Amino acid sequence: MKMWQEQAKGQHGWQSRWQEAISQMRTIRLIGSMIWRSGPLLVVLLFAAMFVQGLIPALQLLASKQIIDHVTVGNGRISMIWAWAYAISMVFMVLLLSVQKWISKILAERSMLAINLLLLDAWEKVPGMKLYDQKKYRNRLEALQDSANWLPAQIIALSASFMTGLVSLISIVVLVGNLSLMLAIVLLLSTIPHALKQNRYAEMDWEYDKSSTEDRRRMNYAREQLLGRRAAKEIRLFGLGPFFLQLYRKKFERLFLRFEHLQKRFVRGSVLTGLLSGGVAGLGYFWIVNQISSGSVSMGDIALYLLAIFQLSKELRETSNDGVNALELWRMGHDFRLFIEAEPDIHQDPNPVKDVYGSPMTIEFNNVVFKYEQDAEANEDEDEDDTDEDEPDFDEDMDDNSYDVYMEDGAGEESEDTEQERPDREYILNGISFTIAPGECVALVGANGSGKTTIVKLLCRFYELTGGFIRMNGRDIRTLDIGELRKRISVVFQDYGKYGLTVRENVAIANVDQQDLKKMDEAVTLAQAQSFIQDLPNAYDTLLGPEWGGEDLSGGQWQRLAIARSMYRDADFIILDEPTASLDVRAEYELFNSFRKLAEGKSVLLISHRFSTVRMASRILVLQDGRIIEEGTHNQLMELGGEYAKMYKIQAEAFEHAGAEKDS
Repeated sequence: MKMWQEQAKGQHGWQSRWQEAISQMRTIRLIGSMIWRSGPLLVVLLFAAMFVQGLIPALQLLASKQIIDHVTVGNGRISMIWAWAYAISMVFMVLLLSVQKWISKILAERSMLAINLLLLDAWEKVPGMKLYDQKKYRNRLEALQDSANWLPAQIIALSASFMTGLVSLISIVVLVGNLSLMLAIVLLLSTIPHALKQNRYAEMDWEYDKSSTEDRRRMNYAREQLLGRRAAKEIRLFGLGPFFLQLYRKKFERLFLRFEHLQKRFVRGSVLTGLLSGGVAGLGYFWIVNQISSGSVSMGDIALYLLAIFQLSKELRETSNDGVNALELWRMGHDFRLFIEAEPDIHQDPNPVKDVYGSPMTIEFNNVVFKYEQDAEANEDEDEDDTDEDEPDFDEDMDDNSYDVYMEDGAGEESEDTEQERPDREYILNGISFTIAPGECVALVGANGSGKTTIVKLLCRFYELTGGFIRMNGRDIRTLDIGELRKRISVVFQDYGKYGLTVRENVAIANVDQQDLKKMDEAVTLAQAQSFIQDLPNAYDTLLGPEWGGEDLSGGQWQRLAIARSMYRDADFIILDEPTASLDVRAEYELFNSFRKLAEGKSVLLISHRFSTVRMASRILVLQDGRIIEEGTHNQLMELGGEYAKMYKIQAEAFEHAGAEKDS
């Protein structure tokens, strides 16, 4: 029984290695085809240059032998011919190095574009939110973003160096083999332990890089807080500099300890295997000296083989190192392939329905159940991080704080990515059923984490339902074309984007295919943004965002632009998720009076913590722990005296108290 288990285990190990080898070949084919498409002629020229360059060291060794032998016998004419051949080879070496460097740079630049396009195209094929919500995907995506700009250049450079060295190695082995085949074989065998050791440490180094991504992200987060603009005011006010410095230092020290341990193992193994290959090369010199004493070789042979053994030993070590380093880079390409070949997280019906839209829309939730996919890697990390129990988890708040999109300083402070907060219950939504009739405005109210924003995400098809179904105009949402569905929905998210573009582009980005200035003016007017836009230096053409030297806006002004963006889109269904959080009560009231004109005849879902806004809805749904516990108009719910009435009275009392204090 035990023998059978060992055999089964061994067979499983071989199967696993075989599958890994197949996976590596698929990666090589993907990256190789990408480089080939970047310039077929350049690839052919690069290989030709590598081949000729690899032959030159052997040619130079042979020329040295011939020069010495013919000088010894007094044949100066032949010696000069070989001397010219040696000199020309030196010129060719310099030229080929320059050509190879030029070709490699061109290919690397083109490949960088190709690999980034592949990455972005793959991202586009994952239409849901999985890449952002789960730690394992965020870590991988960040690693890929970082390496996409340098990986192609490194792969080409190291692969070219390896191929050149391999050609050179083979040609020198042939020369040494002419003297002694056994010597050539022994020299080759002596480098195998070194190559295997290098490969093993390359694997460990790559695993270290992957496993340390999370800590590096935490380090980058701490650094961004200290150097970035987003949190600068609070960091200065609360004296948070030492706190984030300590967080950065703690993560660095943890990474360095692991790195130091890996390097110590690497040094020991490299020294031992290097001694073996160097020792064998030294024995080769003794063997040649013995041959000289016996008079069985010429003076040219002596020079050739002394130099060849030195060159062979050097090429063996350098080629094995280059091969291992190139293999490590190809392993990194493996993550690109996994990402590029990732299955979509949202299922698209093979024959999606596209003709069910029309203003207004009917929305129906029937016993909808939803829970977020478990982040297994995050749980593993938590198990490993027992020493970090006191450390706050900043990962959920990660933000790159820059580039073409940057988020409002306070946006999402009540964010139900607080529902991604993963409350202490298995299901975020548990048996949700309701209907929005054509042209009806329905409001959702409830505490943070009750499931309000998750309903919005499901309507936008950012996630797959766990159970139940959602219908739009009588059709299951899962049968609809995702792109067409999203075109018919307009949303003002509570964590709306602030784009480093012009005012015009910030509004028109909601419908890039439509350039309707009249409609833009209407949307801006309805959002009550026209007054501050006209005060900007170039009005609609003013660049926004301090990151690019543009104008910055207040939170309320940015929010009005987000509302205008939503209004600019020709949508059948409008969702307002805390759309006026940055506005005062009067501005909110005036804005909703304007919004009623735009939303007339359209289906609307409104989410707000302000009951002065909520009461404008024709019907109100009260959520608690993922369930609808109350439903009705404002007056009906107040008469019911339940949860809604309780929340309304608390807020009304707070407003009255604030007003009384202001008057006093």
